[in-house]
Amino acid sequence: RCGKISVSEMLRAWWRRWVVGRKLQGAIGYLTLDELAQLDEFSQQRLADLLSFATEIASESDIPAQVNVVERRANEPQNILSIDIGGTRTKFMVARQLPDAAGVAGGGVASSSSLGRGNDENMKLLPAICSSELWEERDTKTDGGPWQATDVYTFNTEAVAERIKRHLARHSIESTKLHRVIFSVPGTVELAGVYRDRLTVVKNMPSFSRKFRGLDFQKAFGSTFPKSKISALSDNMGAALGAACLRPDVKSGLVLVLGTAPAVATFFRDPSGKDKYIETGIWQSWVWFSKIPLHDPYGYCGGIKTDKETGRIVVKPPSAYKIPHRQARIRFALDNNTWKRFMGRNPHLDKSLQSPLEIKEATRVWASRLQSSLNKLAEKFHDIYGPPEVVYVLGGNATRCHGLVTQAKYETTDQSMAVTVPVIIPKEDRKQQIMHMSGLVYSTQFKVKQVFAPGQDPLARGWTRGGEICMWVKRKEFRNKNKVKSTQTTTTTATTATKGSMMGLTSIDNTATTNQQNKPTRAC
Repeated sequence: RCGKISVSEMLRAWWRRWVVGRKLQGAIGYLTLDELAQLDEFSQQRLADLLSFATEIASESDIPAQVNVVERRANEPQNILSIDIGGTRTKFMVARQLPDAAGVAGGGVASSSSLGRGNDENMKLLPAICSSELWEERDTKTDGGPWQATDVYTFNTEAVAERIKRHLARHSIESTKLHRVIFSVPGTVELAGVYRDRLTVVKNMPSFSRKFRGLDFQKAFGSTFPKSKISALSDNMGAALGAACLRPDVKSGLVLVLGTAPAVATFFRDPSGKDKYIETGIWQSWVWFSKIPLHDPYGYCGGIKTDKETGRIVVKPPSAYKIPHRQARIRFALDNNTWKRFMGRNPHLDKSLQSPLEIKEATRVWASRLQSSLNKLAEKFHDIYGPPEVVYVLGGNATRCHGLVTQAKYETTDQSMAVTVPVIIPKEDRKQQIMHMSGLVYSTQFKVKQVFAPGQDPLARGWTRGGEICMWVKRKEFRNKNKVKSTQTTTTTATTATKGSMMGLTSIDNTATTNQQNKPTRAC
């Protein structure tokens, strides 16, 4: 078929498009503009979601021509390209994955201690590219004037695709030999096509660029990777899957990513022990609305407030501040602007409000805030899943706290139990990249069976969600068919088989963190 559809399929697709159109007309076609304006905000948002989902169904006739045909034999290794889009750098990793990799060794998943014990044949990190150079083009034409530099940018996906192709070619990687391409986005992904295994559209990437809103990676890069299945995943979801991938012995965990703004993700394995699924969650409301005490005189900038006229929660301008203050929301206590203020480089504040701190003092204050945040987030996790077995902290603003924050401590809501959870902060940026990229590769072994988006957008912006919970189920070719009867035999086999491998992949020049050598414990 090679991406083409027959005449009968085309007729059936057009018939279905017509039926959906008639249903839409019957549902909302007779609403006038005045009637639409009278709908409350919640109803307008639900209507927008309905239109988005119906449009996805109505356009299903285009799907066979858009989705690339992946030609791969049953037991042939998969060549996978992971592309992590960050606010500063866009990172690349190429990996080779075997179906049912590593046999009985944790279903093809190795422990973090196995990293760095192989060659670069199966897993290779490529040099990163500056995101502003890769994803944006400067438009130098002004209205009615000569060509000169301006701050207006255009987004040209064809140019981006060509740059990526050249970057891969420099490192002897042919785009036509890749089976899977996964993009990690610092934002949210549209869920309309999740049940047809089509996660390719960006819902929003607020920390990077609004031009990404609605971008379909399949349409933009399908011709660049003609033999690849293309998908997209939010970055903190990838981080949670990476933590689950590297620690198959851990049943549940929490991941905090400190980037432009802090983000929280969780993972929870099948409690039956049969490894039937992994549940991951993104919790926007935890960082936006959870407050922590500030044990320092430096307060916070930004914030949120309730608009008196509309009753909506809105974001304050970044120049707003409360210095000093006794408490702050996690979102504004640990964002990148706060660290810049500690260094005296926050562009939104007057210099008199941000006298530079010595790096030692700034790190101490940052670690204290991180400790309070982890205590609060671990308690939030406990209220839903029970005590987490481990907490990971990733991101560029996390490495400086390596060795300073080693545990999260909290009491349960009814104060009946005190819990201590180990905290792991990778010391090097490379180790963080390995974890995140491993999560992207690991996601190809699963498909999403259920999605639950609890709560509305925290700020009623319409392009994000209050939370997102996904249930990932193993694909048929990655299910472990060789069941061992003895738990002791499984443990011994896993220890032997997973040395030097990860999902059938091997990393390069990487060693496990000292903290990862400690078994997760819980003190009650």
